Amino acid sequence: MIYAFFTYVVVKNVLMRIIAFETGPLCLRLKMTSKQIAHTQTFAFNQSPTMSHQLSQNDHTMIGLLRKSPLVTVCELTETMGVTATAVRQRLNRLMTLELVERTHSVEGRGRPSHQYRLSDKGRRTGANNLGDLAVVLWEEVQKIADSETRHRVISGAVERLAEKYKSETSGETTEDRMRSIVGLFAKQKIPVSYETSNGLPVIKVDGCPYPTLAQDNREICDMEKELLSRLIGQPVDRCQCRQDGDSCCTYEVSSTAIGETAIGETAS
Repeated sequence: MIYAFFTYVVVKNVLMRIIAFETGPLCLRLKMTSKQIAHTQTFAFNQSPTMSHQLSQNDHTMIGLLRKSPLVTVCELTETMGVTATAVRQRLNRLMTLELVERTHSVEGRGRPSHQYRLSDKGRRTGANNLGDLAVVLWEEVQKIADSETRHRVISGAVERLAEKYKSETSGETTEDRMRSIVGLFAKQKIPVSYETSNGLPVIKVDGCPYPTLAQDNREICDMEKELLSRLIGQPVDRCQCRQDGDSCCTYEVSSTAIGETAIGETAS
């Protein structure tokens, strides 16, 4: 659903399953051409739009310096950046507020504690990385897996990881509440999504594809999205419109059968 995290999940999930398959009877080995490998080495900023708007060039400069050293002090950053200690502390406080930097302290002798700074896990994922390129290459290689069961197992693993990631952000007592929270999750990433009803059924309308590169001429990514939405909503969903069919958007609505079963269950209780 969210492209930046999807790239991370696909890379990690596919690589882990490649390892598992290589030791199993299938002996599956996914190979990348030298041209594709070279493509993955092209570094680019692949962070969420929200985070990108929050970080300035000076923020990226400091993150780059912290990336080079496991722990640094204000004094070291002051000398390297050529600015005042006050400016460095303000920048560090800003990055700590964004949960990109962590502060540690140590006490030597009877002196005052010494503070040191390092990137958090979130900070290490910010800035230059090639996950986007690598995810595209791996997705293309997954599509080449001849055994459909194996291919489905890999993709389902990615869906499961994504559902775990977003579960805490898509809470709600009712189906409608959960669908609205999913819309809010999209909104954080500047993806045009809305919630509406059609013939009395709740609908999620996706005006801009979250996977513009991966979804080209490939329905499997659409099926993955449908499965993910079903997991997050807690009800099976139907894809009623799809851009690959020439529609102006993609729409997903909760299955009428699921709505009927839910209503029966609530009446019985």
